[in-house]
Amino acid sequence: MPPFPVYGIMPKRNSVCQREWGRFKYAAFQALALDEWLLDRPDELFRGFLLELMEARYGTAPTVFCTQFRQKDWHARLGGGVHADAIMDRIVHGAAWVGMGEMNMRRKLGGDSG
Repeated sequence: MPPFPVYGIMPKRNSVCQREWGRFKYAAFQALALDEWLLDRPDELFRGFLLELMEARYGTAPTVFCTQFRQKDWHARLGGGVHADAIMDRIVHGAAWVGMGEMNMRRKLGGDSG
């Protein structure tokens, strides 16, 4: 399983999700949300999987990335280098970015001081 929660909407009728590396092929989802994106740094094998996934979804289906990290930090958290370049190329072109600002709702509503 990926090191972060994944939520997807299954394809419409007559579509079959194939198994890949012992898990559903995430490229088949009509919409895919990756929660806690890059909370843990992916290893080389998982970066390869991400590259294939982003290539398969590029320009065909929406992928939502939910993260606490700024876009400028993603390349480094992906390990830098060629894989990170290729993954980022497939994410940033045609992307719509929604910034949530600096407010921390846990602190504001929960009284968390820290």
